[in-house]
Formats: sequence, structure tokens, C-alpha cells
Amino acid sequence: MKKSILKKCEEKLITMRNDIKKSLKERAAEGLKVETDVQDEGDMAQEVSNKAVSLLLVDKDKNKLTQIEQALIRIKDGNYGICIDSEEEIEESRLLANPLAVRTIEAQEAFERNQKQTAQRKTSGGIFNDD
Repeated sequence: MKKSILKKCEEKLITMRNDIKKSLKERAAEGLKVETDVQDEGDMAQEVSNKAVSLLLVDKDKNKLTQIEQALIRIKDGNYGICIDSEEEIEESRLLANPLAVRTIEAQEAFERNQKQTAQRKTSGGIFNDD
């Protein structure tokens, strides 16, 4: 892989990491606020719902942060841009569009088909199947 492409991907990853860390800090500060003006059960339910959504977003950000850190480690180790399934080089255009990509397009499509088939097998084995 060209060093210029590798550098661009690394810069994107670092920017993504910084943005997520900032977002996590902001959510943490909001999460510490205690709502004392809750008037009724409806307001309380909305407050609980808002907190639940915030926690889901924090989990999503933490997972993405982990992916970013793993990608940065792969850059450092010289493994970045190599498909985890086929060990082929991931297309540079794909990495520039999605620096978190760990598979070639073909390998990702095969992975997703496999995931879908696995999910279908799990649901078709239930007691309410049409077979």
C-alpha cells in the first residue's frame, strides 16, 4: 500500500478517535446532570428513555473507538489494509472511504451472506416455522 494512502487513513482514524472521545466526554457530562424538574410520570418516562438512548450511543461509540484503536495498531504493525479472511490487500479506495474496513468487498459480502444464513437457520428452527 502506498505510504500516502496509509497516512491519509491514519489521519482519518485519529480524527475519528478524537471526535468520539469528545462526544463521550459530552455525553458523560450530560449523564451526570440530575433532572429535578420532573413533574409527572410521563416526564419521568421520557427522562428514562433519553438516558437509555444515551447509554446505547455510548456503547456504540465505545465499540467504534475499539475498532479505531485496533486499526491504528494494525497500521503500526504493518498489517493494515490486509483482509482478515482472505489475506488479500483491501482496495485503497475502500480504505479511504471506510478506514475501519477489515475485509475486501468480496470477503465482506461473503461474510454478510453467511451471517444472514446463520440468522435464518436460527429463526427457522423455531416452533412457529411454516414448514
